[in-house]
Amino acid sequence: MSYLYICNSASDRIDKININDFTLEEPIELNYHEKIKPFNICIDNKAFIISSFENNRIYLFKNDGGIEEFYIGSGCSHMGLIGDKLYIICEESNTIVCFDILSKELVEVISCGISPHSLDFSPENNSIVVANTLSNDISIINLKEKEK
Repeated sequence: MSYLYICNSASDRIDKININDFTLEEPIELNYHEKIKPFNICIDNKAFIISSFENNRIYLFKNDGGIEEFYIGSGCSHMGLIGDKLYIICEESNTIVCFDILSKELVEVISCGISPHSLDFSPENNSIVVANTLSNDISIINLKEKEK
């Protein structure tokens, strides 16, 4: 079965939708010592990775039940997982933060336009494209150049 996972910030849970018949399965309650208010989710083979705009963190919900949290920066919102690197928009600091999910360390902070809002990965040219709301433009981050 295949599923679609949707962040439900108000209920502090992840809704799990069966895409074969579009039914809501048992939601994943984010029972943690504080409200997470999930904003975005990425799925790795070892964890759900959730960003929290309000808490300025990402949370790794591991398959073994463990939860790890990491402070990333102001206004964590959209993110994308490329290999072992997680790219997270920090809207309030106008940056993209690269976080290595294996070493669990911040690798790089990349400046972009004013009020970045969403990102996507272009595998054809190995770049991240970021939409910047207030500067009314996009930022293109070439990952090949970053590897040198």
